[in-house]
Amino acid sequence: MATKIYIVYYSTYGHVATLAEEIQRGAASVTGVEATLWQVPETLSGEALAKMGAPPKRAGVPAIAPAELVEADGVLFGFPTRFGMLPAQLKAFLDGTSDLWCEQRLAGKPAGIFCSTGSPANAGAQGRAARAGRGERGERRDRASGDRRRAPGEERRRGREGGQGGKNRENRRRRS
Repeated sequence: MATKIYIVYYSTYGHVATLAEEIQRGAASVTGVEATLWQVPETLSGEALAKMGAPPKRAGVPAIAPAELVEADGVLFGFPTRFGMLPAQLKAFLDGTSDLWCEQRLAGKPAGIFCSTGSPANAGAQGRAARAGRGERGERRDRASGDRRRAPGEERRRGREGGQGGKNRENRRRRS
């Protein structure tokens, strides 16, 4: 009997769907493993998806109902992040599994996650600073180690305590 792995994902623009297909390919290459792709049901209207420029969902990948998780021996959940959170579609799906958890019908089933996250290449000061080899505050950083570098002739920055630079740190070391 084959081990059934369900790969359950939500993907608006297809990035997570591509990851899910690769994971399925890898899992299916293991002898005795049957990996099946499932999509989380969409909660947005077709009109909203069209305004967002979202492509159609992948044909041939069925939507899953929470009760179908019981049939799997293990589950992998895939999703994009939205401002550091999982999308509402996956949250709604997971909320729908509460009866299964209360009845212990998912107990002992291994589960894992995979996700895709990112931001536009030119977004924010952190992205520009990283590309320029500088820290968030604009100081020069060594690209390999991330350590702060001083330019030739650049003076040491003053410390917060009394404008003494590193002297207070040195005095504290001597006292301890």
